[in-house]
Amino acid sequence: IVDFFVSDVCAGDTSHFINKTTGGDSTITYFWRFGDGSTSNLENPKHVYDSIKFTKTYLVTLIATLSDNTQDSLTKYVDVYAGSDASFTYKMDGPFVTFTPKNFDATNAYFWDFGDGSSSNLMIVTHQYDNLLDISACLGIVNGAGCKSQYCQELGIFLGIESMKAN
Repeated sequence: IVDFFVSDVCAGDTSHFINKTTGGDSTITYFWRFGDGSTSNLENPKHVYDSIKFTKTYLVTLIATLSDNTQDSLTKYVDVYAGSDASFTYKMDGPFVTFTPKNFDATNAYFWDFGDGSSSNLMIVTHQYDNLLDISACLGIVNGAGCKSQYCQELGIFLGIESMKAN
């Protein structure tokens, strides 16, 4: 009896296929089709679905072949969830910088790292920098499916002539 288990997964993460096939003789061979053109003949393979922009459902097929060449197969669905676009824009107003995700969604969790030891979990946030800096700010997003994505961007923060004179 051919059977297997796989959990839905985020794009780019490893899917673990657990073969639960029972019966037959001890020389069963296995052939997997992952639905994206990839295959395997391992008993319990792992597979990474490439990053995708939209959630996609793949049909996964396991074919078990006995030593007398009789076969049985089973096809199941696996959902591969897309991550969120974590890119962002920023606007400077003196020492204040307002950060805005390019694509925001109230169901996402946001994690800002301003590169100066400060952070925030607000969707849109204004941060004050204290010094003349060339610094990298990062945004991490966890979407409703639990998929994580991160984007970092170099900021050229210039706080004006008075800050330069002080330095």
